[in-house]
Amino acid sequence: MDILGLARHGLNNFEQIAVVGVLVVAFISLLYAWLLRGVVLAKDKGTKKMQEVWNAIRIGADSYLTRQLKRFFPLLGC
Repeated sequence: MDILGLARHGLNNFEQIAVVGVLVVAFISLLYAWLLRGVVLAKDKGTKKMQEVWNAIRIGADSYLTRQLKRFFPLLGC
């Protein structure tokens, strides 16, 4: 059996089916994430005050992650 030309890479039948299965599951997961994104974006954004609090949380989280990346990337050799 040669699924998607995977046999030329030395994969046996089970391994070929496993690779295709992983690709199918990954595609279904991406589709589900895209559908959930649509559901979340369709929801009400809340009051003006709720949006201000969210913006403050977002700014703080972005600052924290930026600081972490600047601190740890040099340690990782990136």
